[in-house]
Order: sequence, then structure tokens, then C-alpha cells
Amino acid sequence: MEWFQRTIQSKQDEIVVIDPFHAETAGWNMVTGFNIPITDEGGNEIIGVLTTRVSMDFIIQRIQTLAERTLGNNHACLLNRKGDILAGPDKSKFLTTYRLFEYPVVKDLLAGKTGISEYKNDRGENVISARYVLQGDGDFDGWGWGIIVTEPVSEAFKAAYIIRNTMVILILTLTLLVAVIAAYFSRKLTRPIIQVSKSALKITGGDLKPIEIKYKQKDEIGQLVGSFNKMSGNLYTTTVSRDALVKEIAERKKVEEVLKERVKELQCLYSIAEISERQGITLDELYQEAAYLLPPSWQYPEITCSRIIIKDKSYESDNFRKTKWIQKANISIKTQVIGTVEVYYLEKKPDIYEGPFLKEERYLINAVAKQLGEYTGRIKSEKSIKKLNADLKMTIKELNRSNQELEQFAYISSHDLQEPLRKVLVFGEQLTHLNFVCINYR
Repeated sequence: MEWFQRTIQSKQDEIVVIDPFHAETAGWNMVTGFNIPITDEGGNEIIGVLTTRVSMDFIIQRIQTLAERTLGNNHACLLNRKGDILAGPDKSKFLTTYRLFEYPVVKDLLAGKTGISEYKNDRGENVISARYVLQGDGDFDGWGWGIIVTEPVSEAFKAAYIIRNTMVILILTLTLLVAVIAAYFSRKLTRPIIQVSKSALKITGGDLKPIEIKYKQKDEIGQLVGSFNKMSGNLYTTTVSRDALVKEIAERKKVEEVLKERVKELQCLYSIAEISERQGITLDELYQEAAYLLPPSWQYPEITCSRIIIKDKSYESDNFRKTKWIQKANISIKTQVIGTVEVYYLEKKPDIYEGPFLKEERYLINAVAKQLGEYTGRIKSEKSIKKLNADLKMTIKELNRSNQELEQFAYISSHDLQEPLRKVLVFGEQLTHLNFVCINYR
């Protein structure tokens, strides 16, 4: 399998991303995944692959929602770096090449260029496309994915053309009406027309907030005022739809930032677990390396420092300095607290959840403290077991020596008792003989 071969050929600790595919176990729905090689204790040989799969349903739903929220006859698609469709309104076209793949607008998107372009598509239609590249951070390049939204120019600007033409006609008409009827009608009659004229000028000046002019009469002026109120509302709706598209793109970028933070947190926990399994690792080495791993896993790594305190010892990151912006957690073995994990910000940052720290960072520091407590308890237990085994061997050796001494003493004792017993037996035989002689004499 290609993904397996790519993973075992990757570098140690490198996360290999699997291109989206239709998974049978997910009901043939789209999934993507992540792999990481598993090495032996020495880190020299890859012995397996750890893999996980993530459903694409949420991403597909967001792309379809983006298409639904945009006015007119349009469509939105999510493309990978090969130009294949990963999400869009038509599921039957997933993992097929986007039909405008050879067009410059798609080439620009796959080359990492965000922007808006107007061009003629393969059907001879004048269309406008907005493209947005999902960018990564550092070594993570965002997988080369991008979003493209395409709509015919006639549809995109239809409402604006109608409103513009209507406004021009209205302004000209209103200007003429004001000039003609100003001399013939009273102030009460000319007031709504003047209001419409002023409101139209505000709209042309860029103020697109909806305007409602009150006029109860159902005459020609009332019809004019009603048409203007409706036009003002339609213009505002068009503007809100455009703003919704911008907001949607901003939300997508925010989701990407959250995903990056979660990846950093998982990498921190995984690295500590890997260090703890290293052959011959001491507790001092474990604590020091863990202190180095913490700052890059927080939201602002460039102004983050950390230290781990175990009883009277302190293990600090290179740039450690105590400040008032601190987040910490206790390290415990069962119910006994043996130390703390501390993370500091060197500069003031806006309050988020726990001061300037994220809620997820509270979960992370708790998890790190729990890991260190468990590893410390395990290593101390192993040392205690080794000591008990050594004591047991010494006790057995002492018992063996005592048994040998007892056997030697028993041998000497039995030899010393044999001579008195032999004399008793001889004396007894003599008495028996003497008694026998006496009896015969009688």
C-alpha cells in the first residue's frame, strides 16, 4: 500500500498525511488520515505504523454551506494539490479532476495564490472566481488544499446592475420632479420626495444601511417611496451576503489555527512518552527534556518558558524567567504531591480563559503532569523491585552459609558423641557377661 510505504520511508517522528479517499469502513464516505512510524527502543529500525482516519463529512458540509449562502447560480469546491475535487455540491465528482483544471485561475490556486479573477470558462461564459489557499505553518504546508467559488458575472453583479440603473433613473426622476413640482405643491407634498432624494444620495455615497421613508398616502408618491424602500432593503441584503462569504473564509482560517494548536499539543505528549520509553533514561534526564518540550507547545512559543520542580531540584528551559503570567499543575504519585510543572509567559497577552492561557493548554499541562507522575512512579517501583531482589539474593546467600555451618557443626557433634556411646556399649556388654557368670555360679 502506497501510504504504508511512504510512512516506513519517512523520517522518525514525521507525520505522514494520507490523501482523502472513499473508505469502505465509513460507508464509502470520504475520509483522510495521518500516519506515524513506530520505531524500536533504540530508534534505529521501523517496526510498525500507527495510523488514524478522520471523516471528511464536516469539511464537505461546510463547503456545501458556503455554496448555499452565496447568491446566484454558483458552486464552491475544495481542491487538493493535484486539482482533484475533495468537497463540493456534487458528491459523484469527488476525487475527479476539476473541469477547469487547465485554466490560469486554478493554476494560481494550486500555486498557493489567493485572489479573485474574471475570465471566460470552457462554456464560453464570463465568470468570476474567488480562490482561497489553506496555508500551513512552518513545515506544515496546509496539504496544498484550496477553496474556489465560481459564479457567472451576470449573476454576480445582476442585483448591483439593477440597483445602479434604478438608482440613476430614480435620481434623475426625483431631481426633475423636485424641480417641476417645487413651485406648485406645498411643503407637505414635497417633503417625502426630498427625503427619497437625500437617501438616494447617501446610498451613492457608500452608506448602504436600509432606509425606510414613512409615507401613508397611496398615490404616485407613495408608490415611489415604497419602491425606494424595497430597493434599499435589497441592496443591504446583497451587501450582507457578500460579508457572509468573507466571514465564512475567516471562520475557516480560525479552524485551521485551532487545528495547528491541537497538533502541537499531541506532539508534546507523544514526545514525552517516547522519551520515557528510552532505554536507560534517568529521571533527571526525563524532567530536563520535558522542560525543553513545553514552550513550543503553547500558543506563543517565542515568549514562553517553563520549569519542572521535583522536591528540591529544578529543571528549566533555556530562557526561563519567573513572571506573574503563570500556569502550573501538580505532579503526584498516587495521592502524594512530589513536584509541579510551571509554564510562564514573558510578556502580557490578552486574557482568554485562564488569564492569557487557553482552555486546551490547561488540559495539556494537567496531562503532562499526570504523565510525569506515572513515569516517576513506574521508575521508582522498578528501582524498589531491583533493591528487593538484591536483598533477597543476599538473604538466600546468608541462609546457604548458615546451613553449611549447621551441617559442619552436626558432623563434628555426632563424631564427638560416638566415643562415649561406644564405651557405654562395651560396659553394658561386660555387665551382661558378669551377670551371666554369677547366675551360673549359683
